[in-house]
Amino acid sequence: MYGIYVSRPFIKTRERSLTVKAGFQYKDVYEYRLDSLNSKDDIRIFNIGVNYDCSDGLYGRNIWGIEYSMGIRDLLGGAGRKDANTSRLNADGQFNKLNIDAARVQKLPLYSYLVLKGSAQISGDELFVAEQFVIGGMGSVRGFKPAIHSGDNGYSLTAEFALSPFFPETKVLGQKIGDTIKLALFADHGGIYRNKPQPGEDKDNYLTSMGAGLRLYAGKNFSFRIDYAVPEINGRFNSKNSETYAQATIAF
Repeated sequence: MYGIYVSRPFIKTRERSLTVKAGFQYKDVYEYRLDSLNSKDDIRIFNIGVNYDCSDGLYGRNIWGIEYSMGIRDLLGGAGRKDANTSRLNADGQFNKLNIDAARVQKLPLYSYLVLKGSAQISGDELFVAEQFVIGGMGSVRGFKPAIHSGDNGYSLTAEFALSPFFPETKVLGQKIGDTIKLALFADHGGIYRNKPQPGEDKDNYLTSMGAGLRLYAGKNFSFRIDYAVPEINGRFNSKNSETYAQATIAF
């Protein structure tokens, strides 16, 4: 997979920023089963998008993003109309889709904060698997395996509340505990829709999970998080099928 992007900031201040970007992606996606080629998607895409980030007088931050993607049929060896051996029956190299992302980070008293975020994809076409919207896993519905469901259209929603559990004003190694340790409670939900389900597929699927996590921060260069999430299955939250995710980040 290769890609090239150009971006231009139209607004860039301490309180807000607005950036427009455009690019081209060259993707060759192969799937093998038992050492045999099962599917091949040669995808060529032009993208254009806008990102907006702003702070407000309510001690909050808003982040918005919208991106339009257009697949080009037969470009540079790309897929044509209903080629054989693609990942989806009747998938076409020419397609359109729109992706929208939004988030609100709200600072609260006592070193706590609330995060509300959502993502969505809209398309009227039968998309290659690599272009579908996926739900499940880190960054989506955490109580389920990564990308357990995918569809041409979809959405995911997350609400997360984080707080400092004890002695937030106490300093350890020069940093307040309230800025170092956070306990998080969260709920995730998502759904996908398939424009033309194939045999054995559902028209739509939905996932919901709840969980808790720990966040650690050491200055501006290191962070660690661990999440434990319980999925809702058949109307009940089942801890036997829980998922745990851990992530560490170091900035240089």
